[in-house]
Amino acid sequence: MCRWKLLIVVGLLATSVAMGKEDTIKNSTKQQQSSQVPGQAHAEAPMLVVQEIAAPNGATSAAYDKMKEDTDEKLVEYTKELASYTLWLMWATSALAILGLIQLGFLTKADKTASKSAIAASVAAGAAKKAAEVAEQAMISDRRPWVHISRMEQTAPAHRDIGVLRTRVIFKNLGSSPALNIYGSYQLFTLTSPSNQDIQNAIDRGRIPNNSSGISLMPTDDDSMGLTLRIAELPDGPVRIDSGYLLYCFYYTFPLQASKSDGYTVCVFRITKQEDASGGISFDFEKFYSHAD
Repeated sequence: MCRWKLLIVVGLLATSVAMGKEDTIKNSTKQQQSSQVPGQAHAEAPMLVVQEIAAPNGATSAAYDKMKEDTDEKLVEYTKELASYTLWLMWATSALAILGLIQLGFLTKADKTASKSAIAASVAAGAAKKAAEVAEQAMISDRRPWVHISRMEQTAPAHRDIGVLRTRVIFKNLGSSPALNIYGSYQLFTLTSPSNQDIQNAIDRGRIPNNSSGISLMPTDDDSMGLTLRIAELPDGPVRIDSGYLLYCFYYTFPLQASKSDGYTVCVFRITKQEDASGGISFDFEKFYSHAD
């Protein structure tokens, strides 16, 4: 900074000297012209002006040339120093750029690490939520009612001339709380065994939304529901159960979980018929499939 100030001062001095030289030339010219004879002014003025400039200002011109030479040398020196400073500034800027790239690499790596940590935390939170849901379901499963279909049996003799079969389905509460609003539905499959989709369709078809009627069953208690079936061809369509499958489903509610306070138990029985010589008919119901939810 001091060197730049010195350079500015030297420049100002050089300018002042040049301006002083110009003023001296102008003043001497005016004095010469005023002292001349009027008739000789135009012929001799140029020669006198040259002599006056050379004589009194010789020392000043030499000092000016010396100052100019010193100034040029200092300018060269300062230019070299400025070039050296610019070179160092370029290297420093390059070093900062390299450091910036290195820092960018570390930041990118840190961002990837943070992203992986966030994903791991999300997975852990999901696993914890799922574990909590499983624990809640386990607690509900341990405390809720479970209606189990024990068996299905014929309750009265049947004859081929009567065409009516009276049966009952026996069920029991194996859970730890009462089963409420129990009701049932059934469906016959006389040709082939029902598929999983047939079973699900029968369950959905028999469900009564917001049902509030039915029987209640305390834990460890059992009960039964009667079911009457036709075993002859009726005028409104063939409904024969000489053999086939019968699906029976119980629906019930329980107060432990407000969002899903209903359960069901479904059972599929394989039907076989025996007929004696007098026309008496007996049926056997064998469990083929059972599921509770």
